[in-house]
Amino acid sequence: MTENSGGPGEIVRAGYDRVAAAYRALEHDSARWPRASWLRRLTESLPPGAAVLDLGCAAGVPVAAELAATYRVTGVDISPEQIGQAARNVPDAEFVCADARAVTFPDGHFDAAVSLYTFDHIPRQEHHLLLGRLHQWLQPGGLLLLSIEDTDEPGTVAQWLGVDMYFSMFGADATRQLVREAGFDIEHTDLSTQTEGETDISYTWILARKPATHP
Repeated sequence: MTENSGGPGEIVRAGYDRVAAAYRALEHDSARWPRASWLRRLTESLPPGAAVLDLGCAAGVPVAAELAATYRVTGVDISPEQIGQAARNVPDAEFVCADARAVTFPDGHFDAAVSLYTFDHIPRQEHHLLLGRLHQWLQPGGLLLLSIEDTDEPGTVAQWLGVDMYFSMFGADATRQLVREAGFDIEHTDLSTQTEGETDISYTWILARKPATHP
């Protein structure tokens, strides 16, 4: 663990401001990232023009850019540098620079929400609160696509792409339980390994739905 006087949000904000180019370079043809296949699962039942939240959108490429071709996309990221790039990369989407834990939207505002590689940087004791807010922001029947590293990590600051970065997450079973406790029904879930630099990392992937009617 490295020393950093800032809280988790400030560490993540400063880190992603500095690693924009290096982060985009992590995903390439031989990295075997499963993101595209999971996005297809999400979009196969979404009608054109649906409102989609990309929570932790980074520079908007490739997720927000792909979604914005068909849907009304709102991207949120804590990094001003990443949001600036996203606005240039995806001019057809709307972007908000904000901490995922603080941003607010009206209840039922979105038909779907995507949050990939984002919960990893939020203190895990706050994951249930954010999942609950995502549930509120979705329409009944709305979809959530979530990915988070499959690791039992209470919270640490480590070197990542040459900067300090905050990480905190649960293993797959605990993450799935939190999603269910937030009121979602899990439709598909799996563990997938992707290559980041020279490291293979296992991620929990979850496609879940807010029930169309409340019990």
